[in-house]
Amino acid sequence: MRQGEIAKLYQQFGVLLTPSRWDSQGVSRDEGMSCGLVPVTNDIAAIPEFVDKSCGMLVDSEDFKGLADAIEFLYKNPNEFLRLSKNAADRIRRQSAKELIIQREIELFK
Repeated sequence: MRQGEIAKLYQQFGVLLTPSRWDSQGVSRDEGMSCGLVPVTNDIAAIPEFVDKSCGMLVDSEDFKGLADAIEFLYKNPNEFLRLSKNAADRIRRQSAKELIIQREIELFK
């Protein structure tokens, strides 16, 4: 899919289910967060460096029931969903905006 198509797809949903055993990149998760999607994912590897309880739902590794419970919680608690959605977008933009990342990478080569 093209980037514009992915953005339109993200706009149709509120939750981004991204179960993982080992997520070393997280690009789709971060793009979704930037669009205000609430990430529902696993508390493994580097994921907690980008998602915490203030901006998403983290469950233990291999916990498929926990993933389902997190989605149900968001469905039943719309105010919490809205809070997490706003926080997800704010956090990822603050932490991983291209202006920040590009400047950090340029600094590595100076």
